[in-house]
Amino acid sequence: MKNFQNLGIIAALAVSITGCKATAEGAKEDVRDNSINASSKLKQSLDSGANMAKNAANDAKNAGQELSAATQLTPRIKNAINADPQLNMDGNRIDVDSTKETVTLTGHVLSADLKSKADKIAKEELGKAKADQKLVNQLTIEPAKK
Repeated sequence: MKNFQNLGIIAALAVSITGCKATAEGAKEDVRDNSINASSKLKQSLDSGANMAKNAANDAKNAGQELSAATQLTPRIKNAINADPQLNMDGNRIDVDSTKETVTLTGHVLSADLKSKADKIAKEELGKAKADQKLVNQLTIEPAKK
């Protein structure tokens, strides 16, 4: 009976030692898997951050182009139109708005000839500035009231 008890103790110790070895191997695998997952998530986060930085840089570039168009083309074209005595007459109201894609003329003029003249002057100024914006002439014709 004593041998049987000793045999039971030895078996229990063997299972316990084997269990410890299996537990240690499992812990190593868990650490390795967690490390791989953490590395993958870190890479995803870095990639996402890089994309966000790239998008922010593009947004800043576009905002700079919009600001440049508004601060350079708008006054240039407005001054050229105001320098023309016929377009600068009472009864004409010409506004100029510029973006990186378009220059828009709005308001009203007294005749179709003046609308064409404003269009021509704006196109000349775009050419001088070597700008590639499209000109949109939304001027309306409102003859003088008698």
